[in-house]
Amino acid sequence: MYKIVACDDMKESLFFIRNVVEQNYFGQATVTLSTDAFSTIDYICETAKGNVDILMIDIDLGNDNGIEVAELIKQKYPHIKIIFFTGHIDYARDIFEADPCFFIVKPMTEERVIQAIDKAISLIQVERQFCISIVSKGEIRNLQLSRIRFVENRNRTLIIREQNLDCEVHMKLSELQKQLPDNFIRCHQSYIVNLSHIRELTLNGAELYSGEVIPVSRSKYSDTKKAFLEYLQATV
Repeated sequence: MYKIVACDDMKESLFFIRNVVEQNYFGQATVTLSTDAFSTIDYICETAKGNVDILMIDIDLGNDNGIEVAELIKQKYPHIKIIFFTGHIDYARDIFEADPCFFIVKPMTEERVIQAIDKAISLIQVERQFCISIVSKGEIRNLQLSRIRFVENRNRTLIIREQNLDCEVHMKLSELQKQLPDNFIRCHQSYIVNLSHIRELTLNGAELYSGEVIPVSRSKYSDTKKAFLEYLQATV
């Protein structure tokens, strides 16, 4: 089930989107409607805890800027796919700062909304292929690699810090690292960090987009810095 949030200060647009979703994605997607920036941020960050797949948002929200809202949410939850729409094409020049997957010019049509949602879902499906299966508290859990911020070794228990929850597993950090791709780096005796979640790397540690700071040991700083720079170059 895909979770969609739609934000527009025009209720008619929201009702249109809801009807398109209900008629074309019944049983596949749900949509939550919001008329302002504050309620959108509050719902995604506080209520849903980032458990949202797609954000459809108008660029012009009256006194608020939809691009800035999308950037804020994308920084905290990079897995969320952004779909912008607007009746003012001049506003489109700054949308790429939020890494959108689709752009719709108003007035919206059912065809364009379906194209946008289908594009977002296709991207999500590709990402979901990159998962890791672990046993946590007797249950098999499939974790999406892109959502894992870091792994912490605490009292012989690994705590996998995922997007909106923590997962505990009893195994060695070195054993888990063998199952992880190259963008997960052992930056400390007790930490593995996902390079895609690092905002800034300094001698004081790795600051994540979430605001958390992961320690980087002196002996591993050089290798961590090299891996981070190579990751950035590869994603340009």
